[in-house]
Amino acid sequence: MNFGFDLGEGPNHAAFGHKDVVSSTVVKIGNTRRQIVFHGLKSGETTVILRNTAGEVVAFYKLLITPVDFFELGRSLSKLLERYSGIRVERAGDRLAVVGFAETPEDYGDMLAAVTSRAYADYVINQVRLSPQYWVRLAAKAQVEASKVWPHVQVRPMENFLLLEGSVPDQETGARVGEKVKLLLPGALPGDRIQEKDPAAKLLPPRSLIQNFLKITGK
Repeated sequence: MNFGFDLGEGPNHAAFGHKDVVSSTVVKIGNTRRQIVFHGLKSGETTVILRNTAGEVVAFYKLLITPVDFFELGRSLSKLLERYSGIRVERAGDRLAVVGFAETPEDYGDMLAAVTSRAYADYVINQVRLSPQYWVRLAAKAQVEASKVWPHVQVRPMENFLLLEGSVPDQETGARVGEKVKLLLPGALPGDRIQEKDPAAKLLPPRSLIQNFLKITGK
């Protein structure tokens, strides 16, 4: 760091809240002492107070020492994920947080492969979710396919599943509608965050991605 004032002499030119986190060296350039170099000793946070040659406090800083350059790490990860418009990288203390919505399960899978790679896995928190609009688009496609089997079927998008409503003449037709819609489902979806992070979470029975509420009219 460069300053417009001369730093004081002796050990009191810089006072650290935690001396085990960072140390410093004053660089003398000509007859001035206007540059200081901080040396990270371990990961952590500390405050630093700088004094001038008269012993007056002239600067106060809060320093965060990290094992990597998070600015560069965030820049490279943002570049890697820039094609996914709904996903962004943010600073979260001594970590990076990847937040937002993936437009498709395939996009989520690509993002997951990136953040769990060796370069990022230890420094990234994944907070990305599958976009609710994915289910809206999927329901629209499913509606087209279901109507080809029987016209009186409605497909509604719900949170993480599709709801089949309406009427069919018999069980066979209802089964054909279900099979047709099933072909549009993704091979995999993001896992449940509560189950992943809370060991005390109460696990519920698995729920089908297609909830069939079709009525059989018999005609």
